[in-house]
Amino acid sequence: MTACPVCDSAKVEIIYHGRDKVLASFSATNLPDLILLRCRSCGMLFLDALTADTKTEHEAYWKILVNNTGGEGPQENSRQRESLFKELEARRNTGNLIEVGSGNGSLLRTAQEKGWHATGIELSEKATSLARDKYGIDILTGTLESAYPKLQPASFDAAVMWGVIEHLKQPKETLVTLKALLRKGGILAIYTPNADSIFHKAARFIYLSTFGRIRFFMERVIIAMHFMYFTPDTLQKVLAECGFRVVKTEMADIDIDFIFRAHSNFWWSNRIFLGFAKIIQKIGHINSMHSHMIVFAESV
Repeated sequence: MTACPVCDSAKVEIIYHGRDKVLASFSATNLPDLILLRCRSCGMLFLDALTADTKTEHEAYWKILVNNTGGEGPQENSRQRESLFKELEARRNTGNLIEVGSGNGSLLRTAQEKGWHATGIELSEKATSLARDKYGIDILTGTLESAYPKLQPASFDAAVMWGVIEHLKQPKETLVTLKALLRKGGILAIYTPNADSIFHKAARFIYLSTFGRIRFFMERVIIAMHFMYFTPDTLQKVLAECGFRVVKTEMADIDIDFIFRAHSNFWWSNRIFLGFAKIIQKIGHINSMHSHMIVFAESV
């Protein structure tokens, strides 16, 4: 089994074994087995090594987004954007900002409107094409590591990973590269699902308490496109390993209506489940068990 990507411990255990129901919604072949592991040393949740190709999965992800939503992002992200740029503005010096996983380019467009010199990196060719067509933004296609030789070290004030770090098989490699690109005192903003959320905890409890017989809910929170499942604690640990210090953590949510619309060819089209998901989301707010989190970390 795969060693922990945060602490490199080999003391890991299997807590879930299933199939990817999202990929199954548009492809009946080459569906990967999903084996969710938990590190006994640091508590990190992550998928065991997958045979599926990362780029193929990412293109499929953007295909369903574009087909079902026209490439628009969730409303929650738009409402959180002003708060995001308020934090980034406090670190402005050179005025350079880099976004890893730029998607359709909407955040980069906002950054440019606010006076930032914005650079984007995106793996999906479909997403970068959408960014050029919709916003006239040129984004480097590929991984951050492949783009690194074209970038100036220690030249960026701010870096953004919005719904990205959970997709990475080796997040520490990307974080170390970002550390090299950020100037000392620069800020990294990460938006990612929260594995301490009520959705994740309830799904794991139901699966484990029924000895794996009821996997419906785990099939909805564990997907092949998400390799890493961070909690606030495990994200802080991996950031510290890579030379960052967490300065602020905010609880956040995803726009559930957007998720149901984006995956309308999948289980999300069930309106009863949509209502149920919204109720669970509101319950999660009581104990700050939100579905997502935003973490701001300083390069030290």
